[in-house]
Amino acid sequence: MADVSAKDGNQETLVNLTALLFGLIITPLVAGNMLLTWIFFVCFTGLHLFANYKAVKSVVMSTLNKSRFQILVNHYLKTGEIGSPDYVNQQESVFVGMCCKYKYLAEALDHVYPFICLIIICPSIQP
Repeated sequence: MADVSAKDGNQETLVNLTALLFGLIITPLVAGNMLLTWIFFVCFTGLHLFANYKAVKSVVMSTLNKSRFQILVNHYLKTGEIGSPDYVNQQESVFVGMCCKYKYLAEALDHVYPFICLIIICPSIQP
């Protein structure tokens, strides 16, 4: 996780410097033209959101959270196979609350998940 944070910090510094340069170049060009200002704003905001989305989707975690656990269980129930971290990463939603298509299964897993994590982390402890 520290490696991901360090890379993110370096990328953010580079992006901020690039944005500063673009700002210095573009500001004299759009001064006084409100339509052009809004066009640049919408384009750069869209580019920024797209880049953040791609950056978040590119991180592959090998640990379980509730969303990844639900995806693994659903995949196992459908196919009988345990999904790889790459598969789970592709299936996991970036947006909160959109991880699971099966609402009832998700609600049931909310109650089971802490016990499964306890068993995985401390297998010698029986519930």
